[in-house]
Amino acid sequence: MGPTVDSATERELIARIRRHWPKPGILVRGDSYYGRSEAMDWCDANGIDYIFGFGGNPVLHDMVRPFADELCVRRAITGAEKRRIWKGLRYGAKSWGTQRRMVARIEATTLGLDIRYIVTSLPGPVKHLYETVYCGRGQAENFIHHELYVKCREAVSREASPTAAVIDSQSVKSAEKGGPRLICRVTTRERRSRARSGTFLSTRKAC
Repeated sequence: MGPTVDSATERELIARIRRHWPKPGILVRGDSYYGRSEAMDWCDANGIDYIFGFGGNPVLHDMVRPFADELCVRRAITGAEKRRIWKGLRYGAKSWGTQRRMVARIEATTLGLDIRYIVTSLPGPVKHLYETVYCGRGQAENFIHHELYVKCREAVSREASPTAAVIDSQSVKSAEKGGPRLICRVTTRERRSRARSGTFLSTRKAC
């Protein structure tokens, strides 16, 4: 999917789906890169549901601040490593011209506070929308991508899992903050087995 869902490719794809299956609803899911007003306007105009990540801004942060402060205090009092809550919001950016449904996932840990947002046209409990619909579908996409990746490597007679790793900036920041540092040595056979089963290690936090 491109920056928005109103390109010719996406319009043609959705048109083909509706020609074959006119009754089922269509849900477009995307990370915050796709959570733009053009994409949401196009979905609204064409009767398509959406659930997008949203980067957040000072207005949204101010809206959830009381809940976040209370959560941080409760976590500190109980001594828990992590506390998480979900809050539903109504928010409308100036460029939108309307208010839309938002969900804030607020997490307090021993390392600090982490807040993430989604914007959606879907009804339902906020925890279900964030954890199951948004994060669940994202994880399914990761598994599909990984399976295709493995098949492509094996098609050109390469190991299913590479023997080298790339550490991204987020992983480095996590380690610098005292996050888990994991060193794993496995044999070629073990790497191939893990790759085929979809069991692979990652220090990135999906949701």
